[in-house]
Amino acid sequence: MQKLFGTDGIRNESSHDFFSSKSLCTFAKALAHFIQLKNPERQSSVLLGLDGRLSGPRIQDHLVHWLVLNNIQIAFCEYENTKIESSPLAEKMRRLSPTTIISTPFLSHMVKKYFDFGIMITASHNPFMHNGIKLFNSDGEKITKEEEEEIESLFFNPSKIQPQKNLNLSKNILHRDFVIIDDEEFSIYRNNFNVENIELLIDCANGGTSFIAPKIFNKNEHQIINNEPTGTNINLNCGSEYLKNISDEVIKKNVDLGIAFDGDGDRAVFIDENGNNLSGDHIIAICANFFKNQKMLHNNNVIITCMSNHALILFLKKIKVNVIITDVGDRNVLYKMKESNSILGGENSGHFIFKNYCSCGDGILSALVIIDIMKKTGKKLSELASIFKPFPQKIINLKVRKKPPLEELHTLQTLITDIEKELNDKGRILVRYSGTESICRVLIESKNEALIEKYSKIISKEISLLIGE
Repeated sequence: MQKLFGTDGIRNESSHDFFSSKSLCTFAKALAHFIQLKNPERQSSVLLGLDGRLSGPRIQDHLVHWLVLNNIQIAFCEYENTKIESSPLAEKMRRLSPTTIISTPFLSHMVKKYFDFGIMITASHNPFMHNGIKLFNSDGEKITKEEEEEIESLFFNPSKIQPQKNLNLSKNILHRDFVIIDDEEFSIYRNNFNVENIELLIDCANGGTSFIAPKIFNKNEHQIINNEPTGTNINLNCGSEYLKNISDEVIKKNVDLGIAFDGDGDRAVFIDENGNNLSGDHIIAICANFFKNQKMLHNNNVIITCMSNHALILFLKKIKVNVIITDVGDRNVLYKMKESNSILGGENSGHFIFKNYCSCGDGILSALVIIDIMKKTGKKLSELASIFKPFPQKIINLKVRKKPPLEELHTLQTLITDIEKELNDKGRILVRYSGTESICRVLIESKNEALIEKYSKIISKEISLLIGE
């Protein structure tokens, strides 16, 4: 079956055929068909959001046009005190499809509160020339893999798409609903956490958190950088993918911690007071240990993915926490959390889900939880992180020209089996494709760093020979 969706929604360069007018038309019609099947007796409402990329408004306009023509009620977010009455006519018309920048988790929260469906136009941590789409159900959760396959089937077989009935174009064509982003909508962040008396440096990656983070972290001791999106500077030498500057600034400004979000704000990377970058596994270890001690860890479970360091599994078992491992992607983490009735899950990449508060990875919420733990324990971030020491690890991203099933690459499988025998229980190898890029990831862990270097080169060479660009 042809594929649109990867590990985390749809993602590609904004010049890709999928983002052409024709393809976006077909996709919007397929979405309208899919959404209305969930609510056959009434018109469905959909909230759209942008993370600040140059291509976002064009993609949004195409989706809005065809969704409205297919009987979907569209809604957007707007920040409080937006002045429309005094705006020129062109700006008033622009308001029909506004360019308000929000984060993916904020869209998730608002969909759960008010709407039937959510569409976030974002390419997450990728550079501005990329874009993508993430889809959310009425519970604010990313749609399931099976639901993605339904939409793919409609997209690639447009004759299956049923025209939506009961159109009321005189109302739909110009009417839009708006969520006014005010103090009430920030209550999920503000009502449960205290951010006073802690020195923070926050990097918004010139993306989705740029205008939300200053509403939450607004004390004199809070400093926010890279929160001026231009359309082309999202993730540009900043944010979770580029930590050198914020690490240096944490030391220079002598703050308690640094926090770097990715482009759409569903991930957070933490820097301790010494300028050290902490892995997502460190943060999971800190949270699991604190929740366990506070008797807050429901069912005593923590959900992690296959990309987590083997040392994290050993640590969690040591503190008598049940470890449940799932595939990569915060959606997989969430659904495994629901299945096991767990409240804590996350990925080494910086997605953390706190099920008591949210239904997807949320960088701002993750920051608030870590700050809360620091304040309640009276410990510095470096001290909290010292409870866990990961095994040395190396991840190599290899560009590939095709993605055949890895199990069909017999010489590669034989090589991996032989190396795993030598590593025994003192390390591991994981080879998998990226779900969003033409990349094969090679992960090797071992207590012996020389073995990591040796075998990473051998495996990478074999993959490059077989399927490399």
